[in-house]
Amino acid sequence: QFLESFIESNEESLQLLENYFKKGDYSRVGDTAHKMKNTFGQLEAKAVMKHLVELEKLVDANQAVKLVQEHILETRQLSEEIFEALRRDISAIRNAD
Repeated sequence: QFLESFIESNEESLQLLENYFKKGDYSRVGDTAHKMKNTFGQLEAKAVMKHLVELEKLVDANQAVKLVQEHILETRQLSEEIFEALRRDISAIRNAD
């Protein structure tokens, strides 16, 4: 249940992150990155957290848009890999029952 909720919540957050970036709403990019950092921290997903921490810093410092975009893309790619692995685990658990 937790894993499914984690995936669903963070897929939505990824979409929000990208939408806020496209709109130039960098304050919300930072807020969303912070929220995601906390949830990925529960899984100790350090590779994703690294990019989320950088997004928070970059947005707060009004850094280059391209650098923010690169961190968003890396966050999406790494998140998708984690979601897929979690889905496989969920499926394996269900099949074992």
